[in-house]
Amino acid sequence: MKKVNFTAERVAGFNCEQGKQHAIYWDRKTPGLGLRVTAAGAKSYIFESRLNKKTLRVTIGDIRTWSISKAQAKATNLKSLTDKGMDPRQQKEERRIAADAAKLEAKRQNLTLSEAWPEYLKARKSKWSDGHYNAHIDLASADLLPNLVRSRSRVCG
Repeated sequence: MKKVNFTAERVAGFNCEQGKQHAIYWDRKTPGLGLRVTAAGAKSYIFESRLNKKTLRVTIGDIRTWSISKAQAKATNLKSLTDKGMDPRQQKEERRIAADAAKLEAKRQNLTLSEAWPEYLKARKSKWSDGHYNAHIDLASADLLPNLVRSRSRVCG
């Protein structure tokens, strides 16, 4: 594995060897930072390290959107995580899950009764008798829900 100092000229000049699907060039300055070049000519910065006795590889991004210095900084950050025994892929997934949960909670907070009522009926239908379920359908179709909400808020509030 040959390492070279990444410069704009070198990165631009890296190519994939004829007959291979991709080639990886490694930066001498930043541990774990590589440049993957595909046979089609696509170039992406990658980070590779070992974690729990397994090889871990993360794509940092395309050379057109990541400068060498930013890719080096990102690789350094990823290296510090793996040195602490943390998997950056797992952290990224946890952040995605948290963001999805926040979006769902924001949607839930803005949900109106007319939007929630059909879901409520669907969720409860198997637990109710047909008569009880139909009474809830009638309540909604008779436009009694807004009055029910107003009367309860006066009683409860």
